[in-house]
Amino acid sequence: MIAGVSQARASEDGRGEPASRVTWKQLADRWRVPIKHGGYRRDGTWYHLLTVFPAAYFDRAGYVLFEDEEAYRSCPGALFAKEPGKNWANFPSGISSLAAYVSRASESEEDPGRTDDLLSAFEGSMRLHYVRHRERERRLRTAKIRAALAAGGGRLECEVPRCRFDFEATYGDIGRGFAHVHHVEALGERDEARETTLQELAVVCANCHAMIHAGGQCRTLQAVSPRRRRRSA
Repeated sequence: MIAGVSQARASEDGRGEPASRVTWKQLADRWRVPIKHGGYRRDGTWYHLLTVFPAAYFDRAGYVLFEDEEAYRSCPGALFAKEPGKNWANFPSGISSLAAYVSRASESEEDPGRTDDLLSAFEGSMRLHYVRHRERERRLRTAKIRAALAAGGGRLECEVPRCRFDFEATYGDIGRGFAHVHHVEALGERDEARETTLQELAVVCANCHAMIHAGGQCRTLQAVSPRRRRRSA
């Protein structure tokens, strides 16, 4: 749900993540999160696997806490490495899309100098957009989820044709109210900045969302319709 803004690549790591001095231990101490292991990614997508619990993943504005390995491995929206020797976990929509995400947006992990350096790279309205984007996206996501629940009589199904995946129907209480929210029109393709409406958002499951953006594209919901229709509970 975020439109990327191109920055100098020299300070980025192998997955395109801006280099950072922030660590998960610093954030755990600052936000008083009682954990034994953790990981930090600024954009909340790629992490090393957690091995000791309780543990948490952090991004620049919040975190997700996992009390034990079972809760970690069964987390909706998470993809884990299956190849031997691989050691990663991926959240295609970021950990901020998870129902268990705890926002600490008002307590930025950035030091003042680092923030000023980042903001100086933006011009005009983009500067304000960058600072407030995450919180606005969360509000939009919450509003879309509520609207979809109301329209669906309490059910939250993937809107991709022939999918209809429902996290609650599959996972029970831990999946209640959970889904990914997708921008039907890629923000980067807009001619000018404007507010996003709920009609421009779609509720999708993690698999369909990953396929929509596979290879860096933004496909239509119809283009990723499963060959076989999921069974609805």
